[in-house]
Amino acid sequence: MSNQVLLIQRRGPILELILNRPDRLNALNEELLLELQSALVAGKNDESVHIIIISGAGRTFCAGRDIKAMEVADPVEVHREIGVLNDCILLMKSIEKPILASVHGYAAGAGFSLALACDLIIASEDSQFMMSFANVGLASDGGGTFFLPQLVGLHLAKELFMLAEELSAKQAYDLGIVNRMAPANELAYEVNKIAQYLAKGPAKAFGMMKQLLDHSLDSTLSEVLEKERLTQSMLSTTEDYKEGVHSFLEKRPPSFQRERNWIN
Repeated sequence: MSNQVLLIQRRGPILELILNRPDRLNALNEELLLELQSALVAGKNDESVHIIIISGAGRTFCAGRDIKAMEVADPVEVHREIGVLNDCILLMKSIEKPILASVHGYAAGAGFSLALACDLIIASEDSQFMMSFANVGLASDGGGTFFLPQLVGLHLAKELFMLAEELSAKQAYDLGIVNRMAPANELAYEVNKIAQYLAKGPAKAFGMMKQLLDHSLDSTLSEVLEKERLTQSMLSTTEDYKEGVHSFLEKRPPSFQRERNWIN
């Protein structure tokens, strides 16, 4: 296994970013977060990248921030490290491309928050999710207190944070946290199948869809309606739209051009 803290794999239009600190259960430290930030920026700016996958090497997805390193960290270091984590989360939400979390083993603490910041979570059937902050006397980081209540409601989110109990993949699926489950030995196949499907879709429409949905969380209905109107008007000028309409009328699968350069 490479000693790089982040592995980068490219399969055509699919970019996979693999957290690679398996001896520390892929715990997040400043070095890994800076590498992740750099790779996300590169993926955002590379028009040949259509889909991004975040996964973990070894036996787990991500156990959260590195507790061993935190034991000797001073508040200034903690403040700086979480600042980089925040930058990664905000960057992920700004990328107008679907981001998939491929979760096996544990997604705990900030690792759970990182998965929640992705657009879709595909998990192995034996994976576990846990907001483990209370176990070490902390509250939350990585946007966990933002993402989780929107999925499960405020009271249940408080329970998951305060009791710090594990959720099985099935429980997380039933709560709407996990989008798809797969047997452990089929997880990579399932994630790649979904990524390949999305990679053939309309890039601009996916990007606008993601932004509309994310921004709807802090918008009024009238604001959402106006954003939808403007977005649909812009998308109706694209080649992907024309191809979509023609393929529908001709009763054939669409062949989208994956265009990205267009008038804002």
